[in-house]
Amino acid sequence: RDTDESGLEALRQQLEADLINLTMALDSELGVAPVEPAPNAADLATKGAAE
Repeated sequence: RDTDESGLEALRQQLEADLINLTMALDSELGVAPVEPAPNAADLATKGAAE
């Protein structure tokens, strides 16, 4: 069971890193300036709609 949990944690970290890399790549494709870590996506959406 400990092995499963450490494996899941490693997978979670890898997925998180992949998500960050994909987000940065997408921002780069769209010419969007990189945003410092935002509190959450809802704040980003609200901020984007306001601008």
